[in-house]
Amino acid sequence: MWYSLASTVLSLIFTKTNINGLLGRGGMFLFSTDHIANFLDLPAEWTSKGHKMLDLGSGDGGVTRHLAVLYDEVHVTEMSTMMQWRLRQRGYTVVDAHAWDQGPERYSLISALNLLDRHFSPRLLLSQLHKKALDSRCDVLLSLVLPIRPYVEFHPNGTSARPDQYLAVAGHSLEEQVSSLVDCEFRLAGFEVVKWTKLPYLCEGDLHKASFDFYYCRITEKRDTPFYRLDDVLFRLRPVAGSTVGDGVSTDGGYSNAVHNELYS
Repeated sequence: MWYSLASTVLSLIFTKTNINGLLGRGGMFLFSTDHIANFLDLPAEWTSKGHKMLDLGSGDGGVTRHLAVLYDEVHVTEMSTMMQWRLRQRGYTVVDAHAWDQGPERYSLISALNLLDRHFSPRLLLSQLHKKALDSRCDVLLSLVLPIRPYVEFHPNGTSARPDQYLAVAGHSLEEQVSSLVDCEFRLAGFEVVKWTKLPYLCEGDLHKASFDFYYCRITEKRDTPFYRLDDVLFRLRPVAGSTVGDGVSTDGGYSNAVHNELYS
């Protein structure tokens, strides 16, 4: 009740993400540290020393923290000023969300978790990820809720909640949509898919969530703090050298014909 009242009052001056950051709500869970270490094929002798990662659109850092223990230095981006405050509390280095791809930093991993469908220009994001990952010689960890329901909270024009472009995703089943996304978007952006997996994505909500959440959320537990379960797909992408990146432009780097599908319960 208190959260609903506070959220209603604060919505007059803050975005929903800023409200969640201020009130400490909006928690999310996607994977454990052991799970993601296995997905990344990190060796048993892996240590964080000397390894640096970049996580884009980190929110409050709740998902990032399971990756962070595997890396010596953690850089993050976030558009919400309140969430930036939360991230600094965790000890992460907040970098400019508009210039993360332009600096000299090199990373051992770049992650963009549930960001592609929240970005005003998803193909621009893929292009930036390709360039930075290629320069860093690292993989990209990318997750996406399927079916895709785009919603842009922080659009540059300040008014639209719709992206400037829509990803070409077709098919009725999750597997068909994944195949379409790989063929029509990731490969054209210069990536090969090392592996992918389906995961349950849990997000904390309230009984008066923004309408876009209802497109794909199913209430799994309804108490004082309900959680919603989403069908999330996690990809491990590798940039292909010599690729021409662009909307509708083929690449010449060559790709693996088979996508390794590992499902975790």
